[in-house]
Amino acid sequence: MSKYPITQDFLPDGLNHSGASLEPVGLTIHETATPNASAENESAYFHNGDRSASAHFFIDQDSIVQILPEGLRAWHAGKQANTRFLSIEMCHFDDEERFAEVWARTVWLAADICVRYGLNPESDQLHTHAWVSETWGETDHTDPLSYFTAHGKTWADFVVNVVNEMEEISMAKLIDKHPNYYNYGVQAINDLAARGLLTGPAEHIETLKKADENSMDWLSLVINNRIAEKAGIKKA
Repeated sequence: MSKYPITQDFLPDGLNHSGASLEPVGLTIHETATPNASAENESAYFHNGDRSASAHFFIDQDSIVQILPEGLRAWHAGKQANTRFLSIEMCHFDDEERFAEVWARTVWLAADICVRYGLNPESDQLHTHAWVSETWGETDHTDPLSYFTAHGKTWADFVVNVVNEMEEISMAKLIDKHPNYYNYGVQAINDLAARGLLTGPAEHIETLKKADENSMDWLSLVINNRIAEKAGIKKA
């Protein structure tokens, strides 16, 4: 289950990409450097002319737009990077709240890609455009480092967040792995609330939604409800 939806708005054949295939061995993080332009604005820009450039994903404060399939090369950071790496462009916002949303979505997508392709985010498999420039010298871009600095963030912060997000993604949720157990837990929550033994049932249900596949919280709820039932505590 995706934490954030991804809108696919793929470029036509031959427009700002060659159609060459890609087997990703890493991920490059970029920053658009176009203040206040949304992911949709960026997609439109690359759809409406020969830019001799592209990226796989653009992320703003409320959306992720994918303009190339992961199996095709984007033109994002020079030949060496283009033939090896997927690419994410973070939309540029000075506003702290919007930046925080861009950051959160980028962390999640980077983590998702790392999990799916078996990438190690603490290695050069996850890197910046600045790293690409320094490694191969085919571009002189240093993004997204100054963008991070402007918001009090570092590349090390980003990597730590990606590692933590990967742990969440890798662990299946109870609701997905064992939906029957989840439903038993929800019923027990509602019954316990009706018996006056539990307050804020909605909050407890939200907590159960986040439980991982190994959680036994649902069973504790079911047992407590049965104990209450046997004790003759009736539902209101």
